[in-house]
Amino acid sequence: MLERVLPLLVVMLAGGCGAKRAVANGTWTGTIGGGETKPVGVQFTLEDENGVLVGKTSFQDPETGEYADDGTLTGTRDGTTATWTTETDVVIKGTFEDNKFVGTLEWPARQGRPTRASPLTLTR
Repeated sequence: MLERVLPLLVVMLAGGCGAKRAVANGTWTGTIGGGETKPVGVQFTLEDENGVLVGKTSFQDPETGEYADDGTLTGTRDGTTATWTTETDVVIKGTFEDNKFVGTLEWPARQGRPTRASPLTLTR
């Protein structure tokens, strides 16, 4: 009996050790802007290696609908909460839930304008 239960127990314990599993991997798509500015499609392609995030940012061309790479990003994830920063110092903070990310996109202070935060929802 122990011979049958022990391998199953090992598999179950190994699966439980992945608390920092790669929940952020993939391409996350959403829209920024709106209100006074024309909405623009945005994509974040993330690779999650034990809570360390790397990837790229892409923006949608309003005429062609194609996404063009805009630069790299780096960040961290702890459980379902993540923060990452783009090459242009835009900071994204929020929470992953299955195939959805909800948080904020913070624009850096520039040319006398203060830091601004916008709500952000992304889907994978």
